[in-house]
Amino acid sequence: MVRVLQKEYLRRSLIEYFGNKGYEKTFNICAYPPSLMDLSEQPFSNKSIEVAFNIEDIDLVDNSVKVAWNVFVLGNKRIFLGYTNHQNFTDIKNSKNTIKDYNGPITINKIIEFIIEFLGNSNQIFDINRKPTNNSFVNKPLISKY
Repeated sequence: MVRVLQKEYLRRSLIEYFGNKGYEKTFNICAYPPSLMDLSEQPFSNKSIEVAFNIEDIDLVDNSVKVAWNVFVLGNKRIFLGYTNHQNFTDIKNSKNTIKDYNGPITINKIIEFIIEFLGNSNQIFDINRKPTNNSFVNKPLISKY
């Protein structure tokens, strides 16, 4: 029962996330990868989702950059989002808040299914009974007064 609730929570949170990004009409389109850079900062991800990019090709003549994009879940589960082309390195950072007409290999529905498949079945992410303890190292000072 807990797994079902975890998956439903993830599904609803991801639908809300992509809806807030401007993809509310349909999820059968491809998400523009730079717009997903804040996915790991969402409360439902618990820092277990990471959108990572690597530079695939740099053309110094045209001053263009080809970037490959991946989503990692739990550190080692990966889905390839595709390639984007940018005029320079700052264009990568500036394009994170925009949605462009992008035709990649993975739709938003597939991204949602991928994240739910691995994160929804994880024991380390959702622990409904977990409560903060007073004896954790976070609440102790690094250096004792005495």
